[in-house]
Amino acid sequence: MKQRTRGWVGGVMIAVLLAACQTPQPGQRTRWPPVDETPQPPTPEPDERETPDRTPRPLGPGTKAPVELEPDASLQQWPTSAEEASGPAVVALLKQAREARAAGRPDVAAAHLERATRFESRNGFIWAELAAVYIDKGDYDQAEAIALRANSLARGNPYIEARDEQLQMAEAGESALADDATLIVEAGTGTGKTFAYLAPALASGKRVLISTGTKALQDQLFRRDLPQLLSGAGVPLQIALLKGRANYLCLYRMDRARSLPAVQGNRALQQAVMAVGVFARHSDDGDLAPLEAQMERHPLLRPHITSTAENCLGSECPVFNDCHVAKARRKAIAAQMVVVNHHVLFSDYVIRQDGFGQLLGSVDAVIIDEAHQLPALAAQFFGIRVSSRQWRELARDSREAAREAGDVPGIEQQAEALEQAPAALDEVFEQLAAQRRSLVQFLALPGAPQALEAVRGQVMALFEALRPLEERNADFAALTARALDQLERLQQILDEPEGEQVRWVEPAERGGSLYATPLSVSEGFRQMVAAYPGAWILTSATLTAGLRFDHFVSQMGLESARTLALGSPFDYAAQARLWIPRDLPQPNDPQHSVQVAQLAASLSGVTEGGVLVLCTSHRALRDISD
Repeated sequence: MKQRTRGWVGGVMIAVLLAACQTPQPGQRTRWPPVDETPQPPTPEPDERETPDRTPRPLGPGTKAPVELEPDASLQQWPTSAEEASGPAVVALLKQAREARAAGRPDVAAAHLERATRFESRNGFIWAELAAVYIDKGDYDQAEAIALRANSLARGNPYIEARDEQLQMAEAGESALADDATLIVEAGTGTGKTFAYLAPALASGKRVLISTGTKALQDQLFRRDLPQLLSGAGVPLQIALLKGRANYLCLYRMDRARSLPAVQGNRALQQAVMAVGVFARHSDDGDLAPLEAQMERHPLLRPHITSTAENCLGSECPVFNDCHVAKARRKAIAAQMVVVNHHVLFSDYVIRQDGFGQLLGSVDAVIIDEAHQLPALAAQFFGIRVSSRQWRELARDSREAAREAGDVPGIEQQAEALEQAPAALDEVFEQLAAQRRSLVQFLALPGAPQALEAVRGQVMALFEALRPLEERNADFAALTARALDQLERLQQILDEPEGEQVRWVEPAERGGSLYATPLSVSEGFRQMVAAYPGAWILTSATLTAGLRFDHFVSQMGLESARTLALGSPFDYAAQARLWIPRDLPQPNDPQHSVQVAQLAASLSGVTEGGVLVLCTSHRALRDISD
């Protein structure tokens, strides 16, 4: 393979973006503003012999001079696909070229496209397709030269934004991937970070894991950005999406939920579980995203139809072969590129330390978007936590297993005692008034030590009752392991810490959690990166302090990493206004959504449309849209 020149990824990325724009996504407009759809008289077809443009084509790696175009005054004059900009003869050539490329004949495809460029020398879409064909042929120098021609044409086209910051980031990413280096990039809003790291990742040929901070961005990457780039580049790449286990239907727990007294005694919940059963028969991947609104209406539904790391039976589960989580992980491990979120990333590493993680070990490079979230998440995963919710879930699952067994009344009694035990501790948490406190401050509150000791005693009693049943079935084995794990975690939090840790508590809506968190996550994350040698790319819009990376680099233990700070292409002073309403009610007030909707409507009148309203819940989304 030829050595790629420094600008290869930057140039080819523009070509890929141009080619990707040829196929509008479902519901996407092909032009903006909308054009007049009134039927027009047919345009006479041009005579092929009289229309060729004989402008020399830039062949060869040395031909890189851009062709500058004067932008048209009317957006409606700009084409959004190769076909829109071409006559019938060129459209026929494009069809033949694509058929040849699909058949694995890049030389024939290149010949057709080269002929098309002689007819339409200023059609950037054709140059983009030609660049992609030369990538297929392995001629990267020629691909770069052609892509730069597409780049120059793109800069005159208002439908394609060629951003220098995006190209700089893409080139830095390509270099890091080639060198198996660690790169930290701060790229301002509007840079186009997603395509800037996806393009070199696709071009690298490596197995890549991409981690995002939110499920929304995860879905955007997997369902929109990656397919669009793959289509434009013509790359047959296997990609996979892997979410946390709480996002997948657990068939075993769903089946058990139907017979639980807590479900049978709740008519609305029983109907919701039945509806999930219908969903299960038609879902291939068990992704619960289509049921988000229903689960928001029924908060008790999700715990009954999903598993957690604590209650999952693993390979001992009777329906393990049909497990949606296991299937998703197998697809992720086999994929060339997998998209996860930060919780999955850290969970895989923590599980790997126990000998079970496989995801990170199957990739050559890791790209972390929204990397500003890493310090807080690393502290969470590298620390220890127990909660009153975990104790209640252990009690509930133990009671359900005992009732299903039918011959262990002692377990059911112990489980009921544990379920009641956190009540006194809940009252202590209420004294915190929704404020975090140190463990020392918490234990100084009236009744706190006694309430905590009562919970520990009940967990110990349940553990002792479960031990003789550990080998009876998978349910009792998992429950025994959970009880022991919770005892050990609580003891570790209460004991004097080894090393630099902060021990603290946080109240919740019901009860709360106890934590032991490392003061510094730098050593833990440094070990995580060292455990998986290869390229690591971390990016976000907010990583520097005073335009320096020192604080973030020190936090994450990445002192040897390469760094790159890129500004935003936006002129905020000229393009934006910030307005903070002072009289809105609290978000939990029913009038909050009503007033937000009224504000959005009034703003849309000022801006003549183009208003995007971001909501933090499905309920707010429905209320505001209505």
